[in-house]
Amino acid sequence: MCKSDDSAAISRLLEDYVAACNTGNASAAAAVFTDNAVFMPPDGSALVGGAAILPWYEAFFKQVTEVLTVPPLPEVEVIGDWAFSRGSWQAIVTPKAGGEPVQVSGQGVIIYKRIGDGSWKWARVIITSDKPLAPSG
Repeated sequence: MCKSDDSAAISRLLEDYVAACNTGNASAAAAVFTDNAVFMPPDGSALVGGAAILPWYEAFFKQVTEVLTVPPLPEVEVIGDWAFSRGSWQAIVTPKAGGEPVQVSGQGVIIYKRIGDGSWKWARVIITSDKPLAPSG
């Protein structure tokens, strides 16, 4: 696979993630991660492995609906079976228990790992937010 094919696959993976978040599909959101991924979400502790990442998304989507947008990644670098990207995101997060929607934004760094079938998954993810994503309490 050439570098541009890898970059396109990485962009599609991000598009899949955005679609999962916008439909509240915790399983699909967690499916972009490797089995031993480390996810550092805003407002929380690091989550290690799918057994920790999936429940985080399930809890998040029970509390809120999210309309997530991610502009094209300004930086994607592929180095063999590893890659990284840097980018920004914006979302409108609405508490399911009631309350006004909150506009949030932030940045993120994703480290990707090519897995056995040649596809890419997220191995390490760090996301920042300028406001809390989930309602407190």
